[in-house]
Amino acid sequence: MAVTAIAVTAIALVLINASSGDTFVAPIDSYSRTSDPRMIVIRANSWSTAVLSQPDVLEDDQKVAITLRGRKDSRVFDRGQMVTLRIALRAPLGNRVVIDGASGSRVPGGDLDLTVP
Repeated sequence: MAVTAIAVTAIALVLINASSGDTFVAPIDSYSRTSDPRMIVIRANSWSTAVLSQPDVLEDDQKVAITLRGRKDSRVFDRGQMVTLRIALRAPLGNRVVIDGASGSRVPGGDLDLTVP
């Protein structure tokens, strides 16, 4: 019985350590338009070893709100880095504003960047 309890405890510790990590919301720094009116490129602040989730994109007639979440291993010393992601929109961006969904702040940018494929 004691051996079983030790084995169960050891498995639980392995599972806890395997899933450990700090979740965070990556602040969106800026965005650019592309030649495709339904595609924008965002730049966000993240960590070099972070695993980012698929961005949450909420669109309405006035705005596009984007929230980018990630998970970082808190046991690893990490450095910040800028990440670039393409965001497909349901409708052309047009005159809508881009909002950081986490902070509610307007994201600066909007220039056409033809260097993005």
